[in-house]
Amino acid sequence: MIIGLTACRKLRKKMTMQKNKIIPLALNISEAAYAEYVYNRGLDWIQQNMSLNMEEVVYTIAKSKLFWIWWRIQWNIRDEQFCREINILRQELPLDGDALKVAKELYNETHAVRSIKAVPSRFVREDITKHLKARIVVAIEDLNRI
Repeated sequence: MIIGLTACRKLRKKMTMQKNKIIPLALNISEAAYAEYVYNRGLDWIQQNMSLNMEEVVYTIAKSKLFWIWWRIQWNIRDEQFCREINILRQELPLDGDALKVAKELYNETHAVRSIKAVPSRFVREDITKHLKARIVVAIEDLNRI
């Protein structure tokens, strides 16, 4: 039986939602803490890979919806790798003791920003450029008001 494209998308979305609940449970953290961790690593990626250390520029780039879609895809790839490596579906959750410690170390290693060598597509880079240009226009208008 061939699964239609829409069915595949629905299945992938359901699997991602389940994974986004399983990982925080396994690591004994809240879903909110997990989401914040993903967001902060995205900001770290911008700083490390776009040679931009100015906080305002980083947050301007962070307004790009396409960047965050791309980032979640990269993150999900690493989440899937993590789940396979610890065989998460065969573990009793939440993890504790040494198993929790090892899992957290592996998770941080698997998701280290320095190890994410992927580059956003041209469409994502164009969206980032659009946000930066808009911010520059606002800054120039602010200067003209002085």
